Amino acid sequence: MDIATWLRGLGLHQYERVFRDNAIDMAVLPELTAEDLKDLGVSLVGHRRKLLAGIAALRRGDSSQHPITDKVSSVGERRQVTVMFCDVVDSTPLSTRLDPEDLSEVLGAFQNCAAETVRRYDGFVARYMGDGILAYFGYPQAHEDDAERAVRAGLAQIEAVRHLNTREQLQIRVGIATGLVVAGSLPGMGETQEWEIAGETPNLAARLQALAEPNTIVIDPRTRRLLGNMFEYRDLGGVSLKGFAEPVHSYEVLRPSVVESRFAALHPDRLTPLVDREEELAFLRRIWARTRAGSGRVVLISAEPGIGKSRLIEEFRGSIEGEQHIRLRYFCSPHHQDSTLFPFVGQLERASGLTSEDTPSAKLDKLEALLAPNAPAESDVPLLAELLSLPFDDRYPPLGFTPQQKKEKTFEALLRQFAGLASRQHLLMIFEDLHWADPTSRELLALTVEHVARMPVLLVATLRPEFEAPWTSQPHVEKLSLRRMSREESGELVGGVIGSTAALPRDVVDEIVERTDGVPLFVEELTKAVVETAIPGSRPGKTGVQSSAAASPAVPATLQASLMSRLDRLGSTPKEVLQTGAVIGRGFSYELLAAVGRWTDWELRNALSRLVAAGIVFQDGTPPRPSFLFKHALVQDVAYSMLLLGLRRSLHGRIAIALEERFSDATQARPETLAHHFTEAGLYEKAVEYWCLAGHQSAARSGFIEAITHLRTGLRLIADLPDARERREQELELQVTLAGILTVVKGYAHPEVAEAFGRARDLIPETKRVGTSTHFSVLRGLWAADFVGGRPKTALDHSREFVSLAQSQSDSRMLATGHWLVGRVLITIGDYRAATLHLERAVATYRAGEHPPFDPRFGADIGVTAIAGWALALWHGGYPDQAFEAASEALRLARQTRHPQTFAYALLIICIAAISARNTAETEDLAKQLIAVADEHRFAFFSGCAQIFQGWALAQRGNGRAAVQRIREGLSAAEATGWRSHEPGFLGLFAEALALAGSVGDGLAILAEALATAEESGARGADSELQRLRGDLLQRLPSSDSTQVEGCFRTALA
Repeated sequence: MDIATWLRGLGLHQYERVFRDNAIDMAVLPELTAEDLKDLGVSLVGHRRKLLAGIAALRRGDSSQHPITDKVSSVGERRQVTVMFCDVVDSTPLSTRLDPEDLSEVLGAFQNCAAETVRRYDGFVARYMGDGILAYFGYPQAHEDDAERAVRAGLAQIEAVRHLNTREQLQIRVGIATGLVVAGSLPGMGETQEWEIAGETPNLAARLQALAEPNTIVIDPRTRRLLGNMFEYRDLGGVSLKGFAEPVHSYEVLRPSVVESRFAALHPDRLTPLVDREEELAFLRRIWARTRAGSGRVVLISAEPGIGKSRLIEEFRGSIEGEQHIRLRYFCSPHHQDSTLFPFVGQLERASGLTSEDTPSAKLDKLEALLAPNAPAESDVPLLAELLSLPFDDRYPPLGFTPQQKKEKTFEALLRQFAGLASRQHLLMIFEDLHWADPTSRELLALTVEHVARMPVLLVATLRPEFEAPWTSQPHVEKLSLRRMSREESGELVGGVIGSTAALPRDVVDEIVERTDGVPLFVEELTKAVVETAIPGSRPGKTGVQSSAAASPAVPATLQASLMSRLDRLGSTPKEVLQTGAVIGRGFSYELLAAVGRWTDWELRNALSRLVAAGIVFQDGTPPRPSFLFKHALVQDVAYSMLLLGLRRSLHGRIAIALEERFSDATQARPETLAHHFTEAGLYEKAVEYWCLAGHQSAARSGFIEAITHLRTGLRLIADLPDARERREQELELQVTLAGILTVVKGYAHPEVAEAFGRARDLIPETKRVGTSTHFSVLRGLWAADFVGGRPKTALDHSREFVSLAQSQSDSRMLATGHWLVGRVLITIGDYRAATLHLERAVATYRAGEHPPFDPRFGADIGVTAIAGWALALWHGGYPDQAFEAASEALRLARQTRHPQTFAYALLIICIAAISARNTAETEDLAKQLIAVADEHRFAFFSGCAQIFQGWALAQRGNGRAAVQRIREGLSAAEATGWRSHEPGFLGLFAEALALAGSVGDGLAILAEALATAEESGARGADSELQRLRGDLLQRLPSSDSTQVEGCFRTALA
């Protein structure tokens, strides 16, 4: 192994030249120290540590740390890769003209040239194919800019091939595509299998190469998006390619674009609003004010990638746009860390306005025009012309300096240029991505920093935290560290990306915030990915996104390479440990990792230490029981997504078994965790068992939304189990439990509730459960669907069947429930006398201690709701004192149950009784309590009822307009749940509010609708009150008919 291979394996190939220039070979390498590395110009702490770790491995003779083999998974992995196909044009005619030996020499020269350019940009030549090569960027080592590296390598190949000294002038075609592949060990690939990839991306790159004109590059749309405006393109439109069903939008890459900064090139669209950087922006403004007063300053903006360093600069630059000043902008590049004075050369080229179409003479003219106002020294123009590789022999004499003198004179010329500009205007110098600067640029920048103190200049530089600037201790140098955003700020940024958070459901916004951990770049890119992958739906808004479940995209392609590159740099064992942790979850323990993995204790501890040191995970606690947490959720996503599907299933299975056998306490506390791992492992029988347990547990804790999710997951899996009685029994339990919980959240008559109970009824005889508690609960559910849905006569049939079944089983507790069901329907029908008798029987059984224990499948405590219903029946039966006592008892008992639905149901019934008694104050109090519990637990129907009751009370207080609006909103909310049993009475309350608001005619129209609904459905319990109201409203008409009014009152009394 040579020094180049060793450095490339560490991902630090940029130091190859400096190592060779200093005669560092594999013999000398183990003797290097940290001081030696500093002398070699390795200024980044992270790079020095990585080199020292590699050197230490060499000293130990640790072959496991061999950098190249260390980063290739032996089992393969899923990853995003940019693939390049490069092929010689017209190689077949060439073979007919040349002797085979000569042809071999020509093609060999091409392959060597092409391979060299690929390696220069840290790509990997996977295969030589006679007249072409196949290369990967992003495998086996990912970089945050693999697509850009591939295109730059392609352009370099075209230029290099033009200058090849061969018998024939060669031309090449290049095709580049980016996408998901399986990389690594692939079945049947022979000795080269560890470097193979599979997927449509290589095929697409090959087709694009065939499409390209000689000496051009054609790319796919994904690569184009990753590149932004880093290059100039020719849009080829949609192109039909062999093997691809749909046309592929393709682009020809023309040349690198002239851009002021990488940030501007990679963010060609409108900038998203800057969120909560007012303090940092104010700091920069204060420093700028001092600069304008003559005090030169330097500000170093430090933050990890994606936090918003460049975005802050853009905002600051825009804020001083109206103030006279000169701006110079420099940006460093990860591809030019060995290119001398690259950022300064780029700035001179842009400031001079040089273009690729200019002749050398025209370029020199432009450079002279740029320098002239600053009275350059005699040697300045030729020095800077040479820096820009411009010939000047016909205008200026040879320079005659030694290399060291030339460097010093060039520095002096550039410093004079800065000073000349600063003497005319205040000067803003922006130096981006200082961590990528070449050593000579850093040296010149250090001199510039010294000069800035004596000039009206503000120099702002951005850098990553691992870079140590040597001049930070100088008094005029300030450091500004940017923090991550809070959850609220992240949510605000989501809205900024799409225009408004109202365009996305709340749960989708919450998920984006959760996964992006306060990193603005992550927030922006994930939000765009959600919108772009949105599922069209009926929900209003621009995006069409309906729920987080439907809108959770994979990690955006724009972030994949950056995140993957961090994982590739870890080495094989830390990466395997991290991926196993990713399968466990966002947080994982040492104990569970040790139980699941096959590492030695030393290997596991060492790997975790490296992950913590790399800032990828946080550690909580100390051995032997530390736990770990991914710093970024998206890093977890990438680590997980790289695993092959088979390995994922295997790891999930090992985790599930370990949890079940060794961590039973944790399993009992969170059965949904075990259910998830069994599901992903494909072990569906165990998964269904634990999803059912998780559903019951969540329901018992009033976590109804979570319970629904767990139970539905279990039901989806049941379809994949063998058809057997055990499967049908499991399904029956899941359906009945789900139906009971759905009634709480979506209302008794919601179609999903009826569907669940209907399927459960079909399963009763198949599972031999006739006469069991499950049978009773299904009948009760069917009763509720008809009763709440406004079909009281059918509901009465169900309730009587319930009573009959209870009698046949001699079950006094179920018989009490049956009487409550019958009594409740009779109240709605209007037979209060019969209702009172049935409810009295139910209450008597409850008070005798024979009431059924609370069961979530029945929705609410039967005894409590029976007493509440009895109170309403007593009121309408003419027993107000007894009704008041029963209502008080029902509320007291409902609070004691600590069960939200029971409390809500009791409040509902007693609130109706309070309205019947025309007790406005009590109605207001009860409605306030009802809306509080309904909103807390997302009880849609109860929330709608509470709004109706509040509206009625507002009307009694004389606030008619607000009352009408409130009731209208409540009716809409209640109707959305499918509840119809109270509809006539609720419409009566609406009619009364309309009349009190002065809309008597509208009130009468609503009353007509209410009476028609009651007649159609048989829900005649409110008829008397509706007729009384109708007579009252008719009296208020200017031309009222006294006979008609009397008729209404007589009907009400009948």
